[in-house]
Amino acid sequence: MRIRAYIVDDELLARDRIRALLEKHPDVDVCGESNDGNSAVAAIRVFLDVQMPGLDGFDVLRNLTGAAATPIIIFVTAYDRYAMEAFTALQW
Repeated sequence: MRIRAYIVDDELLARDRIRALLEKHPDVDVCGESNDGNSAVAAIRVFLDVQMPGLDGFDVLRNLTGAAATPIIIFVTAYDRYAMEAFTALQW
């Protein structure tokens, strides 16, 4: 399984070091970096299925809402019965 990593650190030397370490691993792709938390949150986009075994998409969102900022979430589903819950999910 490939891992997509996004590096966030306010120090350029730290980001350079982390990138150099990660680039040694063929299964890791560094997909970007930020020098502060706000730009990291702005860069994160999640395409999240609603109905999944274990934690469903709404459970994942509930676990994220305690974070300092919730990334942009785009729910994807083939089931129209989840539409209203998806529209109101960020109000939890």
